[in-house]
Amino acid sequence: MTMKTIIISSCLVFATLIGHSALAQGGSPLYRSTDNGKSWHTSDQGLNEAVRVDQIMSFKKQYFILTEGQGLYVSSNQGKSWSKPGFSMFLPAKGDVIHAYNDLLWLGTYRDGVLVSADQGNSWVPCIKGLRDLTIRAFHSHEENIWVGTNDGVYLWNATDKAWDQQLEGVQVNDFSQQGNRLFVATHQGMQRSIDQGQHWETVLEEGAVKQLYRWNMQLYACSMHRKIWRYDPAKDIWNDATGFFPTAGLSTTILHGDEEVIYVTQERKLYRKFTTQGQWELVSNGLSNAAAFRDLTMVQPGVLLLACTAKP
Repeated sequence: MTMKTIIISSCLVFATLIGHSALAQGGSPLYRSTDNGKSWHTSDQGLNEAVRVDQIMSFKKQYFILTEGQGLYVSSNQGKSWSKPGFSMFLPAKGDVIHAYNDLLWLGTYRDGVLVSADQGNSWVPCIKGLRDLTIRAFHSHEENIWVGTNDGVYLWNATDKAWDQQLEGVQVNDFSQQGNRLFVATHQGMQRSIDQGQHWETVLEEGAVKQLYRWNMQLYACSMHRKIWRYDPAKDIWNDATGFFPTAGLSTTILHGDEEVIYVTQERKLYRKFTTQGQWELVSNGLSNAAAFRDLTMVQPGVLLLACTAKP
């Protein structure tokens, strides 16, 4: 081996180490906890250059995540390592939301509409007939129906015509939720409701943009883009102010996960936890100093959590 070869090889190794070091200092887009959120460690093996994870979803004993710019990944070992499924290289680099319905995977993209997979994400076919807007922000399925929310309203899947029928137009849809026969849609102009499967709509909240609808312990919550949070009272059919129940440190709250025992929320780049048996919220950000924002949280088994975030640059 010549001196020139040694120098070049050494430079390549050094550059690789520097690159890995910079990536490590920048943080991870995915973390894992095995002690119910008390501490966190990175769980990004196989994620390559992904710096943001937007959603985590379980489907047929596998976990799927959507990343910013790097597309779709799948894990068969509860998030310990990740790989690209099948022909995912042909998928758009940015998928906004993924949903399981009728034994299929439905992928909503940023500019390419809806894609559907019948083989657990290995191959995909477009499903865009009838869509007037191809930015998909939310899915909702109930019984035999599936809806999508776009930048220009709500569409219902027509299985007979294999096309989407628009039911609500002129609003950016951020989320859906169902309460009996009441279908709620969170939009940038408040909240809409339908009691006839989307045929007719009425405004039920007009106080600015609603970003999230989340069911926790049999109750439905609506989180605004700013401070306000409401809780739905189905008996009286009204939305009550529930802002005071949540932490008060930040201007905007997002509910990441809730079950019968615990709820996790994020405010101002901080992660909070509250058990149903305790009165106070606690900050649980040990090991998360390199996370710029938290985006989703999933419990893969009791005490074991996956946390999606945006890594600091």
